[in-house]
Amino acid sequence: MNFGTTNQRIRQVVAAAVFIIPLVYFPFNPNCDYFYNPKVYALTFIVSIYVFILFKNRNSLDNLIQIDRINKALFAYFCLITISLFFAQDIFLALQGGLGREEGYSTMIMYMLLFLAARKVKIHEEGLFNGILISACIVSVYGILQYYGFDPIPRDFLRASWQRSFSTMGNPNFLGSYLVLILPIAMHLFVIRKKALAGFAFGIVLLCLLSTFTRGTWLGGIVSICTYPIILFLYRDKYPGTLRRVVVIMVISGIIVLGFNFQTGNLVFSRFASISNNAVDVFTSSELAEKAGANRIFIWKRVIELITMKPWFGFGIENLAIPFGKMYSADMTRVFGYTMMVDKAHNEYLNIAVSSGIPSLFAYVTFIILIIKKGITRLHNEHSTVPLLSAILGYLVQAFFNISVVSVAYMFWVFLGLLAGDGSGSENTFSFRYGQGQEP
Repeated sequence: MNFGTTNQRIRQVVAAAVFIIPLVYFPFNPNCDYFYNPKVYALTFIVSIYVFILFKNRNSLDNLIQIDRINKALFAYFCLITISLFFAQDIFLALQGGLGREEGYSTMIMYMLLFLAARKVKIHEEGLFNGILISACIVSVYGILQYYGFDPIPRDFLRASWQRSFSTMGNPNFLGSYLVLILPIAMHLFVIRKKALAGFAFGIVLLCLLSTFTRGTWLGGIVSICTYPIILFLYRDKYPGTLRRVVVIMVISGIIVLGFNFQTGNLVFSRFASISNNAVDVFTSSELAEKAGANRIFIWKRVIELITMKPWFGFGIENLAIPFGKMYSADMTRVFGYTMMVDKAHNEYLNIAVSSGIPSLFAYVTFIILIIKKGITRLHNEHSTVPLLSAILGYLVQAFFNISVVSVAYMFWVFLGLLAGDGSGSENTFSFRYGQGQEP
């Protein structure tokens, strides 16, 4: 069996996922979803290729899928969400996912398969990171153009009047979640790989993140950006001579934030200040507390109540709207004056618990912690893990205020796989290149 060729094909599968899927967008049928279904179809096609590779090498799966603590935690999570299907309010909804979300059990299985594929990829920024950043720049430029009123692609009725950037992701929150993952990649290519174009790309991605005006992803972006130089400082003996470029990237960040804030009439700083205002409302239990965080506090309090009702296996993946609407319609009318469909907890961790149970959340958190621990051990020898760890930490922070969605979650799972994988190196690397750089 030629595992060199097999691993190369797996790398191509992962590359296709992170290069192509962010750009998938089909705005040509006004009766169909422009954003999420097309990405699900692309994801299904790409993951099917990986499954075919596994089937073709079924006699040697132990060489392609590791049996370690990380994958055991993943398997436990898989088993628990599978069991939760039998407790779902609507099993077909749990399997397929809701309209406009498309993140049912079948989609989650594809995330897990992509994670396993990514674990076999040897990270090498010259190819994989460059491709990710080029794709992200295309997404970001389109998002910036949207914010400034230029959108050559026809919009559906829901987004016809939106000014905030949503690009090919379908929602400002989802675009912001994606960009949180990208920022450390751009920083790394500029700071360590010494690519001037990466500094310019970082500025584009950051400007697009600002134009989403999503506070949760701004917090995640701050964590992503700040974690990267902190890691470099903690391991400064491994990364000498990086201070000047770190300072440059921070100056670029300051200029873009201040410039965009000035251009928007202090809107950035005002929106960011609203985070502390909302926190004060919550801690002082003011009349506005339940409306804080764009109604998130109202949702979180009631989702926690639902978790206590079915703590073991939850109400079913993608099933939250059923019990929430049944139990809290009167509350919504009292607080907001109208009812709304709440199909996600707007906190990924609460959403896992209410959908598939507290044990499922515990398995997921254990899985994430094990990956982070492995990533930290790899920081000593593999500089490619620095941006991955920074990106994942930033994503985990924004996930506290956001939802998992097919537009972005597959990318997060790929990053998890890369961080938990076989390491970096030049063997069989991608040839997708731009700019010039050299090893530090």
